[in-house]
Amino acid sequence: MKKLNVKQLTKNRVLLAGISVALAAGISFVLIPQYEKSSRETVQVVSIESDVAQGQKIPAESLKVLEIPKEFLPADILQNEAQAAGRYAAVDLKKGDWLTSRKVSEETGLQTWYEKIDSGRCAVSVTIKTLASGVSGQLQPGDIISFVSANTDSDSVILPELQYLEVIQISTASGADYDANVESEEQEPAATVTVLADSVQATLLADQELNSNLHAVLVCRGNPDKAQELLKLQEEILENPVSQETAQPQYTEEEEMLDG
Repeated sequence: MKKLNVKQLTKNRVLLAGISVALAAGISFVLIPQYEKSSRETVQVVSIESDVAQGQKIPAESLKVLEIPKEFLPADILQNEAQAAGRYAAVDLKKGDWLTSRKVSEETGLQTWYEKIDSGRCAVSVTIKTLASGVSGQLQPGDIISFVSANTDSDSVILPELQYLEVIQISTASGADYDANVESEEQEPAATVTVLADSVQATLLADQELNSNLHAVLVCRGNPDKAQELLKLQEEILENPVSQETAQPQYTEEEEMLDG
C-alpha cells in the first residue's frame, strides 16, 4: 500500500481551495450584479387612465407612460403614446390597463359592421342556449355560420335561408362584447350571436328563436374570398327559394346502408 504524500495532498487541497474561492468571487462579483442589473432594468409602457369601450377611439389625454421592470412584460407591449393615441380599442379597456398591440386597432370594429346595415340588411341576434349550440364559445365576428334548426317534432335541418350568415358580434347576457380570445374567469359566457340578415332571414330567425333550438355551425373563418363566395351563394338562394327538402343532407347509397 502506497503511503500518502503529505506534500502532494496539501498542494491539491490548496488548488481546490483556490478554485472554490475563484468560483465564489465570480458568482459574487459577476453573476449576481448582472442578475440584479437585469431585474432593475425598466422599460416604458403605455397605460390607459380611463375606461374605453371596445370600438371607441382612444383619447390621447387618457394615456400615460409608466416605467415598469422589464421582466415578464408582454412582447407586444406599447412603449410610445403615439402607438395608441387616435386609434381604437380592440377590446374593452379598463383604467390602469397596459396597452399591447392586440388591444388597439387602426379601425373601429363598431363602424365596420354598423356600416354594413343598409335598406336591405339588418342586425339580428339569437340566443346561444347551450355551450354546444354556440360552437363551444369560440365564435368570432367575421365568421360565416349556418344555423341548424332542431326540435322534437321533426328532423334537424339546415334551412336554406339560414345557410350562410356573417357573424358581426357575440355578446354576454349583460350585453357586453364577448371575446373568445380572452381567457379570463371574469368574462361572462357568450349568450347571443348577432348576424347580418335580410327581412326574410330576420323573420325566420325570430320564429326559430321562439319555436325551435338553433345550433350554429362554423363554415368559414379567416378566408375573406371564401366568405364572400358563400355570402354571394346565400344571396342566390334567397333570390331563388328552394324547398326545405333540398336542405336535407344528401347521402350516398353506401351511407344510407350504414345508417340503416
